[in-house]
Amino acid sequence: MKQRISALVPIYNEENLIRRCLESLKDVVDEIIIIHDGPCTDRTLEIAREYTDKIFVLERKYMADYHYIEGLNECNGDWILKIDADEYLSEEIRENIRIMTDSEIYDCYSFIWPIWDGEKYITKKWPRKDALFRKNTFSFIELPHMNFQSKGKIKATDCILHHQPEYNNYSIGIFSEKHKKWIDLHANSLMKSKIRVYNNPPEFKIKSVNIRKKYPIILVLFSVKSLLLDLIKFKFIDIRGFFAYHKYKIYYSIHLFIKLRHLNK
Repeated sequence: MKQRISALVPIYNEENLIRRCLESLKDVVDEIIIIHDGPCTDRTLEIAREYTDKIFVLERKYMADYHYIEGLNECNGDWILKIDADEYLSEEIRENIRIMTDSEIYDCYSFIWPIWDGEKYITKKWPRKDALFRKNTFSFIELPHMNFQSKGKIKATDCILHHQPEYNNYSIGIFSEKHKKWIDLHANSLMKSKIRVYNNPPEFKIKSVNIRKKYPIILVLFSVKSLLLDLIKFKFIDIRGFFAYHKYKIYYSIHLFIKLRHLNK
C-alpha cells in the first residue's frame, strides 16, 4: 500500500525563498500544509497558493514551534516531512523519498544539514537533522528547538537537506537581532505549568524538561558536552563551521540560563 507523505511547512513572510522550497516538494509529496505565523504582509501566500490550497494563517507567535501541533492535526499523510521555507530537498532526497517511506524497518530519516554562511556551506557531513517521520511513531513537546522525537528506528542517510537562509545564521549580529528574542520565548515556555505535547512523549522526556527548568545550568553543560563530543569525532576539521556552530549553541544556552535564573527568582 502506497504511503502518503505530508510536507509541513511553517513560514512567516518568506516571498524570496518559498518558491525554491515548494518547487523541491512538487511531485514528491502528496500534500503540502502551509502554516503561516500571523498575518502575511508580502507575496508569500500568493506564491504558496500555486502549490497548495492547504494554507492556514494562525495567530502570530514568533516561532514555528508553537504551530506544529495545529499543523500536524491538518496532515493526512502516513509520513510527515518537516521542512522550513529556507530549506529545500536535494535531488537525492527527491529521488529516494518514496523508497524511504516504503520501508517497514525505519520510522525516521536523518539528513545531512550543512551549515551555510550566507554564501556557501562551511561543513560537509554535519550537523544532521531528523526531518522525515512516520506519523504514528513520533512525539513532540511544544518548546523552541525541541524537534520531533522518533519512538522507532532512525536511519542516518548521506542525503543532504539543503538549508540556505539569506544570511549567516551563526553570526553575532543575527544572534543579537533574532535569537535573543527566541530566548525570551523559550524561557517563558519552560516556566509554564503545563506544556502542550503531541502523541504522548515518553515520561523521561517530560522529566528532562522539568529538570532543565529547575536546574538551568544543565543547559550550559549540555552545550559544552556537545562541543567535547564533536572534538572527539574530529568535526573541528571544518574549523569555521565548528566554531560557528558551537559558539551559537554556547551563547544561546548561557543567555537562556541567565533568563531562567532571573525568572526563577
